[in-house]
Amino acid sequence: WRVGGALQTGFNVLAKELGLEAAVSMDGYPCSPMITCRDASGQPSAAFRTLFLQEMVAAGVLIPYIAPSFAHGQKEVDMTLDAARRALQVYAKALNAGSVAGLLVGPEVKPVFRRYN
Repeated sequence: WRVGGALQTGFNVLAKELGLEAAVSMDGYPCSPMITCRDASGQPSAAFRTLFLQEMVAAGVLIPYIAPSFAHGQKEVDMTLDAARRALQVYAKALNAGSVAGLLVGPEVKPVFRRYN
């Protein structure tokens, strides 16, 4: 709860600092927070989520979901928030452009549970 709370608070502060609080947030319980990604119109967006995840991986953090554990401490929180700052800067560019076009390396992620694969 402590580590997840620090990560959640730090992430949401970053989003606010970058003017992205309406577009991206870390919500839920601190022991299992989730990242919500929205497009410029405020709608949930798989394309923007893909961009965020892509940029986190590029910064060295694999974060398709968040599972804080006793192995995580302030060092890991700081590393993740540093990566998030870089990822959110790219996210802001995409929002300003109104699209992730030209920024995604591959296809956007798809929901696991959908009617047709």
